[in-house]
Amino acid sequence: VYMSVGSAVMSPMIFEKSLSMSQNLKIQKGELIKNHYILVVDLAESDWDWDKDGEPPMENPAYYLRYCKTFHRMGGEMQYLTADNRDFLLALYQKLNANG
Repeated sequence: VYMSVGSAVMSPMIFEKSLSMSQNLKIQKGELIKNHYILVVDLAESDWDWDKDGEPPMENPAYYLRYCKTFHRMGGEMQYLTADNRDFLLALYQKLNANG
């Protein structure tokens, strides 16, 4: 599980390198990492379903969410959530604390 919260530039680049290095280690053992989950949280509106519909056409505004393209191309499952980062992190913190 990887969460990218409000970091449209650095987060995809760092995760891409990390996944690539990890994937190379797994390949040496004859294995692949393919069951990872990526959650992208950002303010930009998007109703495109990257997992179901793949990459959007150029006419769709979601095409220009470059960070989603980068994460989508890494495989695994990627979901995009439109939310204020502060609200999302506070709600996540409260949920985690409520469950002990």
